[in-house]
Order: sequence, then C-alpha cells, then structure tokens
Amino acid sequence: MDKPHLEPALRRQASPVAESRNADPAAVLLVDTRDGRGRRLLATAEPVDPTPSGEAVALRALAALRRSFLSADQEPLVDALKHAFDVANREVHTENDRTIAADHRRVFIGATAVATDGAELLVALSPPGQAIVSQDGQFFAFPDLASWRPGFEPDSDLPAAEPLGLSASVEPEIYATVVAPGDSVLIGSTAIGRCLAAAPQLAELASNPSWLPAALKRVGAAGHNLGCAAWMTVSPDPAPVAPIVPKAQTAFAGDLPVPADDWLSPGLRRAIFCDRIHTWLIETFERLVPASAPPVMPLAGPSRAVGPLGAGYVRRYRGAWRGDGSPFSSSHSPRGPRLPFRGRAIAAFLLVLLMLGGLYAGYDYRQARAHQVDSFLSVADAYLAAVTSTQPPDAIDTQLDEAEAALEAAAGNGASISLLRSRREAIATIRDRAHNVTRLTRVTRLGTLPAGVARTTPQLLGDGQRLYLIADAVYQVDAETGAQTPLLVPGSTVVGRTVGPDLSAALDGDALVVSDGHSLFHLAPDGNWDASVLGSMRKRTDPDVTASAAFLGSFYVFDGASGEILKYPAEQLGSPPEVWLQKGSRPETLDARDLVVDGSIYVLGNDGEIASYYRGEAREAFRLGVEPPVAEPVSLVGGPETEFLYLVDKNGTDGRILRFDRHGKDVRQFLLPLAWQEELAPGAADEFAHVSDVAIDETTDTIYFVGRTGIWQAKIPADAPNG
Repeated sequence: MDKPHLEPALRRQASPVAESRNADPAAVLLVDTRDGRGRRLLATAEPVDPTPSGEAVALRALAALRRSFLSADQEPLVDALKHAFDVANREVHTENDRTIAADHRRVFIGATAVATDGAELLVALSPPGQAIVSQDGQFFAFPDLASWRPGFEPDSDLPAAEPLGLSASVEPEIYATVVAPGDSVLIGSTAIGRCLAAAPQLAELASNPSWLPAALKRVGAAGHNLGCAAWMTVSPDPAPVAPIVPKAQTAFAGDLPVPADDWLSPGLRRAIFCDRIHTWLIETFERLVPASAPPVMPLAGPSRAVGPLGAGYVRRYRGAWRGDGSPFSSSHSPRGPRLPFRGRAIAAFLLVLLMLGGLYAGYDYRQARAHQVDSFLSVADAYLAAVTSTQPPDAIDTQLDEAEAALEAAAGNGASISLLRSRREAIATIRDRAHNVTRLTRVTRLGTLPAGVARTTPQLLGDGQRLYLIADAVYQVDAETGAQTPLLVPGSTVVGRTVGPDLSAALDGDALVVSDGHSLFHLAPDGNWDASVLGSMRKRTDPDVTASAAFLGSFYVFDGASGEILKYPAEQLGSPPEVWLQKGSRPETLDARDLVVDGSIYVLGNDGEIASYYRGEAREAFRLGVEPPVAEPVSLVGGPETEFLYLVDKNGTDGRILRFDRHGKDVRQFLLPLAWQEELAPGAADEFAHVSDVAIDETTDTIYFVGRTGIWQAKIPADAPNG
C-alpha cells in the first residue's frame, strides 16, 4: 500500500499565519505547513477569552509554533511538537509579562495541533480546543465529547494540561495512533466539541465521517459560530488542496444545539438507537470475554518500538479484534463448544457481584436510616401535639425538650433541613408563647463606637427624634446612617464653664442634660448649649454619681457613697442638693444601678429589684416574674413619654430586654432571633450579650442598643402583644 496521505476536505483559510507583531485580530487562527522532511503540521488556536487582543496574541503564538516546528525538522516528531508548544508558550508568557507591567489583563491561549509523518499521527492539545480522530467507524475525541455535557464527572483527579501563557513551561497532552486510508482528523475550537456533544446522531456521524464537514457547514449557515476548523481525510495518493472561502471569524458565544430534524428522519433515528444497543452489547461481551490480550499500543509488535516515548495513546484502535475471517482473527477464535472464561472475566463477574452486594447493603442502610428519621419525627410531632396553652410553663418546657431531643436524633440520621426547620419553628413559637417572649426582627448594625473610647459602659439616650451616645464625649447619632457627630467634648468651654471628663446624661423632655459633677449643660432642641453651676455638698465630699435623671428642670443623682437620692431643684441648681428620701422611707441598704423619674422615682437595684418612690416616700417594691430570673441588670429605661418601663438584663452569654408596666405586671421579654433563623445578623448575638444600654422609640417600635464595639437597631414586631 502506498504511503497514506492526509487530504484536507474542509478548511477555513488554511494559509500560513503572518509573523508580524501587529497581526490582524480578525485573521483566521489556523496553520497548515510542512517541514523540510515533508512532515505536516496542522494547528489551530483559540483564546480563552474571545477578545480582539486575545486573538492577536493567538496569532503570534501560532506563528511561533510554526517557526519552531519548521526549524526542528531533524528532531523526532514528538520532540518537534513538544518544542513547538514550548516556544509558543514562551511567546504568550512573555506577552503576559508585558501586560502585567502595563497593568492590563493577562491572555491565555488554547492550541490544538496534528502532526503527521507517514502513517504516524500525533495529536497535541493545550486546552481549550478540540480534536477528533475518526477510525473504524468511531470517534476518538480529545477531550472526550462527554466532558461538554451537563453532569459530567472526570474519572481522574490528575490535573489536565494548562493553556499557553499560564506558566513559564507547558506540557501539552499528546496522543498517537497509526492512520490508514479512510481515517479522518478534525481539529478546531471548543465550539466544535459542544456542537458534537449535543448532536443526537453522533453514532451515525461516526459511521459516516464524510458527513461531518457538510453538517458543520449547515450549523455555521444557521448562524452559529464554530470558529476555525480543519478537516482532513487519509487517502492512498496525494490530492490537490482546494481551499473553501470561510465566513468571517467571530468569538464563540455559547452551546451549539444541532436540531435532529435537519439530519435524521424518525425511522433512521430508531435504527441508530437499535444500532447503539447492539454495539454496546458486543463491546460489553468483548470486555468480559476478550478474544486476545489488549495490546499496549495501537500498533503491531514490529511497529511498537517506533512509537514516540512518553506519548499517551488512543484507547480504541484497529487490530484489537477484526472478526473478518483473517488468520489474525481465526487464530483467536474459540475451539470448543464453550466460551473461554478467562481470569479477567471471572474477576469482572466477582466485581459485579460485589457491586450489587454493596448497592443492596447501601440501600438497606439508607432504608433503615429513613425509618429511624420517620420514627424520631413522629415522636417530636407527638410531643408538640400534646402541648396545650393551659399547661404551666415548666410542663411545656419538659415536653419541648423531649421534642428537641427527638429532632436532634432525626438530624443525626440524615433528616433534611426542610423537615427539621418547620418543627424547630413550632418549638420556638410554643416556647416563646409560654414565656411571653417576642423575637426582635431586622437586627442590623447601625454604626461602630468611636475610636479610642475607653469607657466600658457607654450610655444611649433617645427621645424619638434624636439619638445620643455618651462615652468619652457626647455624640449625636444619625439613626439612618449611624454617623456620629461630637456635640460636647471634655476640655471644651460652654458659657465660660469647662467641660470635665466624667460625664453622665439624661433627657428632660426633648432637652439633653449633661453633668460632669460640677456643672450642668443643657442642649436645647434648637441646638444651643447652656451651662449652670451645680451646688456642692455641705461638709461632705462631692457625690459619687452612679445614676442620674432629669424631670421638669430638676436634676436627680444617686450617690453611691451615701446611698442617697439627691435632688438639684430647677430654680436652685447652684445650691447644695437636697436629700430627696424622707426619714423613715429610706431602706437600711439602698443601692441603685439606674433610676427613672416621671413624677415618681423608680430605682433599679443591683439584685434586679425595682423600688418605687413618690414625693420622698416609699410606695412599693417588686421583682419581675420571668424565667429565667433577672441575673445581671444593666439599666432601667423610661420616662414621662413612655407607656412602659424597660429593664436591660444579661447573663454573660445572652442579653434581653424586659418590658413591664409601672407595677411590674404584664412582663414581656424581647430577645434576638435564634441562631438558625434568617433574621439574625452576624455578630449581633455577641453584641447583645454584652449590652450596656438601650434606647426605646415606642412610636416606631424601634430598639437601639450599644454593645462592646457598635450601635445596633432592631424592630419590635407589629403583632407583639402589649402584655
């Protein structure tokens, strides 16, 4: 037989690539050349990002690949091909170095090449790209056409080849085979692979490879861009090249579905399906009962040594089984009435049995887990159904704890989140209803505390119109943006009075009152400051102020050293303060964490007890009936304009706000959403667990609180009960 010849049957302007640096980006990315020994190189390139600059770099890479291949005509074919890819990679990598220096985006190029030397054919691929070898009525695709289909999973964790320009060196994937007349080769862009992967008539095309050029032309005529492509067939004698004028090249923009109605009738489609089943049965039988040992290379024994070392080989090829009555096939035919079951067939049979047993065991295990999930969910549902509103909270908690334990067991057995979430929501709703709990919503971070704030307990005040932060200075906080504007800074002067460092503040209606222990500074609603001198104690040191309040111009402080409530009357701020509690009304020990004045005075003790006084006489004292009890009271919030009083409490891990009337009744707890609920903002739980003060706006149902690092806001749900 004469030496096989590769005849191009379809090309897209296969003229050599210009070697100018300023190559035209619209030129076709295709090289077709021969070296001094007659060895042929057909190569295409495709930029990873289809941009004009990417196509220009691809042209220069193809030019470098062509020059290197032509200059390596004395090297073995595989070495010449590897050297050509290495030179092209250096061209792209050098260009990327210049791109990085100019602060531009790097460009990566995919290259696909076919090199022939007589009957030897090498396919080299540096992705992206597509190469297809048609032999014996089958397509061998590089990469596999299945890789373009949805749901494809690679069968190897080994890294694939890299595109040109990604690193300083490149190792293309190289495949080798022996061609014979009738074989065909197609190389092109990734759009070719996507088109063929979506084609339902792939088996028919493999059996009739001569249909492929016309099919690709039809897809291109339909408006789909297939990029550059070259189609070659192997013929016994050389034939003149007849190039076909291509369409203008544009970048590939998506998958190319091929409508089956353009190629195959329904009857032919059914025939193709039956042929696929028939072929699959034959191939399965040959794998289980091979007629001969599978060869290592696609060549006969004498030709095996000719194959280039280090090259990967096509998995399927001619010569493994002919079945044509030749001496080769008849020498491997069975000679007895029974099939020759080899060791490989027995191993395959045992493997199938093992897989079936594993599948059955896995199915049984999954069924058992599913049964356990159903059982635990039924237990949880039973406990939830048994809860009634007439039961005491302790009994409800016991049943809910059992339901939660059943849900945790169901989760451990693989219960889905959708099954668990609805039941967890039901448990949370029932528990909150039993303990008068309302979950806050829309918890967001309003702002961060000013830098350098050393005070561990910042104070937050709000009157519904303005929000103030008292820390190392007095700030006005924008309730929309969280911006903090300094209003009163220690060391500054107001009406001849210098502001001291230890600041405490209170609201008197819509006016802000700030004291440093010696002066009282008033901020009117119009934004103007005024200052008054505070009187000194007679024969006593200045009071140790632990809490303060203001009402109708008078200023009240709790002296932690003496345990007295002192009053600076509105008309006599400069006089010594009065002891407000009358004799006989003051308890033996009085400690105050905070106080609220609205005509009466409510004093929050360190133990959580609230004492009420009116006109200097004790009226009542109460503790809030909540579970768990008040652990570490922080502050008491309220005033003449508020309907309720609010107590801020924390226990080191959680924080809460307790709302109640002025007699300690109708208690309701406000808590953050649970950790698994969507409304909980990141970091909010830790901030609320270390809350130092809150401000309440009852007109908008908004709560502001200050934590360790920032100011937060949350909303009281509109459907929250008033009691």
